Amino acid sequence: MRDPSSPQAGPTTVHSQGLTLGDVQYIFFRHKWLIALVFLAGVAAAAGIFFVLPAEYQSEAKILIRYIESPRRLDKPGSTDIILPDRGESVINSQIEILTSSDRIGEVVDAVLPEKILAKVGGGNDRGRAISVVAKGLLAEAPRRGSSTITARFKHPDPTVVQPVLRQLVEIYRKKQAEIYQGDGQISDRLTRQADDAQKRLSDTEDELKRLYAELRIVTLEDSKRAFATQSGWIHDELLKAKADLAERTVALGEFARLVSAQAAMTNVTTNIAVPAETAEQYRLILAEAEMHKKLEQDLLRTFGPDHPRVK
Repeated sequence: MRDPSSPQAGPTTVHSQGLTLGDVQYIFFRHKWLIALVFLAGVAAAAGIFFVLPAEYQSEAKILIRYIESPRRLDKPGSTDIILPDRGESVINSQIEILTSSDRIGEVVDAVLPEKILAKVGGGNDRGRAISVVAKGLLAEAPRRGSSTITARFKHPDPTVVQPVLRQLVEIYRKKQAEIYQGDGQISDRLTRQADDAQKRLSDTEDELKRLYAELRIVTLEDSKRAFATQSGWIHDELLKAKADLAERTVALGEFARLVSAQAAMTNVTTNIAVPAETAEQYRLILAEAEMHKKLEQDLLRTFGPDHPRVK
């Protein structure tokens, strides 16, 4: 039997409620002073940054490097024109170095005046500090790989300074490029003189080296090759002459043996034939010379292989 006083088993449903507008208002009013304090701190920090770190103004310019687009032409007397492509990336990097060099920045500072550049960054007329300020605010870069332009940017707290500084920098850079690449001015003449001096020093060095070789009797590799070729040619010629002489003597010896055999057959001589002393001496010389040529051939085989042209 079921006990009527015992609770009945069954599912229990729990109803949960989300965050309501009343809960938000309760939290806000409960922590209103903390929220206000955080807000005021943020406003104070923003104001401090605004007044302590003044805003910077920026000017931008794009410079076209024309001689990257046109290939270089190398003309040689008596030959056709040769077109050499320029290496654009290295040229762009070189021009950026020229544009941002301390010499160019110093000329810009002299043109704009140091006191104007330093007016809003501490004041004064220190040229070195003005150069440092301009160098710090100047940025030059190529916008993308393979581009023939340079983008130059200059930042400064004074809006009346950014454009004059960048304008002077571009003008000074253009004048310098005209002097270098168009041959206008003294730089082209100076470079020509330097090239002539370097060529003269090179010629003098080569003459001095030849003189030292002659005094010290130093044989260069090329001289050794020529001497070896001459000597090997002479040995080859001598070997050919020796072979021809040997062949001639061999034929003569064969003819002599044939004559002796014919004479022995005609006279039916069974004993040793008495050979004249002159003929025997000539025969002995022929054998000695043949032995000498054989020895020469063996000496050559010690230096060269049997398939070498000189041995053959």
